[in-house]
Amino acid sequence: MRYFIIFAILFVLSLATYKRDILWKDELALWSDVQTAAPHKWRPHYRLGLYYYLHGSYDKALDKFKVALDIKPDSPDIHNNIGLIYQRKGVLDEAIKEYTTAIQMEIKSSSAYLNIGTIYLKKGDLRTALQWFREAMQKDPYDVVSIVNLGFTYGDMGEYQKAIEMHNKALAIRPDYRTAHFGLGLAYEGTGDFEKSLWHWKEYLRIAPEDDGWRKEVFLHIERLNKMGFTVK
Repeated sequence: MRYFIIFAILFVLSLATYKRDILWKDELALWSDVQTAAPHKWRPHYRLGLYYYLHGSYDKALDKFKVALDIKPDSPDIHNNIGLIYQRKGVLDEAIKEYTTAIQMEIKSSSAYLNIGTIYLKKGDLRTALQWFREAMQKDPYDVVSIVNLGFTYGDMGEYQKAIEMHNKALAIRPDYRTAHFGLGLAYEGTGDFEKSLWHWKEYLRIAPEDDGWRKEVFLHIERLNKMGFTVK
């Protein structure tokens, strides 16, 4: 069973910049005004694309990113974000084309590699997904999202020790990364080491916020292991 198919939501630097933008009371009005004042500048269209994407208006986001790309055709980040929208809309072949273009244009982040991997994972082509996640990790060895995707893919393939290695690698980089604990809970269940599995399930609950969508699933794992007689020493 596949849990956590994680993909880079947007180019990393774009999100970092966008977080500063939300300090404005109304970023939609702000960037709309800037776009009106400077319609031939790519950045206002790009920022509006980010806004629409993060608010779920994918068609509007796509329109804005395409305008930005017409003005700035040498941007791998825009290609990556267009690919992400196609992926969200289920147009997977077009998404792969956009991600591939971003890679050919030497995108600085690992996101395009990661996103192609998630498409192949969704298609059930685990070995191709694994290849892309490895390339994402090579692009950015500290990207925990790529690393845990490798871990979950290894787990889906029944290669639990490799899954454990990847999730532990992610925790070495980010000790509070609860998704890696989820992966370790699954992987240790796969190996039959239920005590370690239980420990990681409980660590997940300790770190996860109360409104986390996977808490119920984790509780079910813990309940099942408790009924089997396993407890954390």
